[in-house]
Amino acid sequence: MEEGEFDETSLYAELGEIVNNKKVGRENNREKIYFSSVGMGIEDIAVAKRIYDSAIKQNIGKQLSLWGSPIFV
Repeated sequence: MEEGEFDETSLYAELGEIVNNKKVGRENNREKIYFSSVGMGIEDIAVAKRIYDSAIKQNIGKQLSLWGSPIFV
């Protein structure tokens, strides 16, 4: 979109519409399907937190030192 190759009016579907069978996949090369991965990082963090909490509860796992001291703190 930033490069001006297409705008919202030229989109055939969003990926979620295809996955949820609301629309079929592309039927020709002019149809464009949009996917935005914005927000996926927060989902990764939410899953990691649940895994971490489960490991603490079960007293399993191994603590890793990913750096000596974080540079952002």
